[in-house]
Amino acid sequence: MTALNSTVTSMNFLSPLKFAFTIKKLPQVNFYVQSLVLPSIAVQPSLTPTPFVKLPMPGDHVDFGEVQVTFRVDEDMTNYLEIFRWLEHLGFPENFQQYKTLADKDARNNIGGSDGIMSDGTIIIYNSNSNVNMQVKLINMFPTSLLDLLFDLKAQDIDYIEATATFAFERMQITKI
Repeated sequence: MTALNSTVTSMNFLSPLKFAFTIKKLPQVNFYVQSLVLPSIAVQPSLTPTPFVKLPMPGDHVDFGEVQVTFRVDEDMTNYLEIFRWLEHLGFPENFQQYKTLADKDARNNIGGSDGIMSDGTIIIYNSNSNVNMQVKLINMFPTSLLDLLFDLKAQDIDYIEATATFAFERMQITKI
C-alpha cells in the first residue's frame, strides 16, 4: 500500500479536552478530575545470542505503565481523603486490621476487583462531535501514590489546589463504542 492509494478513515484529531474518568471506589474524585495520563504499554524484547550479535525477539509478556489522575481538591478534602485512606489501609501503618477492614468493607459492598482491595476504572474518550468514541477499562486498580499538596500564602491569585494520584492496574481493555 502506498501513500497515494491509502484511505484515511478520520480527518479529525483526538482532543485532550474530551474525556471522563470514573473509578468505582472513588465517587468523590470522579467529578473533580482535571487531567489524566493514559498509561503506556510495552513488551520487552528477549535477546537471542548468536556468535555475532544478539538478535531481539518479541517478549513474552506485556508491561503497563501507571495511570496518573490529577483532580481538584474540595474544601473539605473529601476526595483527597478517599485516596489517602485507601492507601493507608493498603499499607496498614498501625496494624494488620486496617487491611482486613478494607477488604471486609469491600466484600460486603461488592466493590472492587476479585480480592476486594482493588477497583475497576473507566476512561471515556469523546470524539470531535462530543459523542462517546472509545472506552478504556482499567481492571483491578489500586493507588500507589498520592502526591504533595502545596499551600502557599505568597500566591497572587487563587489557584485551587490540585492533587495527583498514581494507580497501578492488572490490565487494560480499549473498546471502540
